[in-house]
Amino acid sequence: YRKGTLYFFNNTVVSYRSDTTTLLRLSTNDESAEVFNNIVYCETGGSTLGIVNDSGVVNLSYNWLSAGYVESHSSLSGSITAADNLTGSDPLFTDYANENFTLTSSSSAVNAGLQPDNPATFLLFEYKKDSLQGVRATDDQLDIGAFEFNE
Repeated sequence: YRKGTLYFFNNTVVSYRSDTTTLLRLSTNDESAEVFNNIVYCETGGSTLGIVNDSGVVNLSYNWLSAGYVESHSSLSGSITAADNLTGSDPLFTDYANENFTLTSSSSAVNAGLQPDNPATFLLFEYKKDSLQGVRATDDQLDIGAFEFNE
């Protein structure tokens, strides 16, 4: 098993599963994850979203999560510390039906992210369909998710 810390940040995760979804699977309690500035949306509702399988130490902050999420769908032997997360039933994507997961101006995820202190986690690029990447727009406040809102 890899020991150390997984950094999982500024992602947009959408689950279409009809049963449960588990975001992370850490092998033992010696593994940890720093999980911040992510949108994790489950189409079937938050109660189907589990943060971790059973093991590991997770710091969960400044994320947008489907309301009603659970720490684990099994018995949790690890730990989760959660702070400053947003929850809701809809993150307000621009065009969910056509998989355009950019945010609308009224999304609570806009300007709700935390700019990390670690320069290794600064965001310079984001996914652009067909071109694979593009420069990520910047303003005074980082948005939650994979895409920076840009009017």
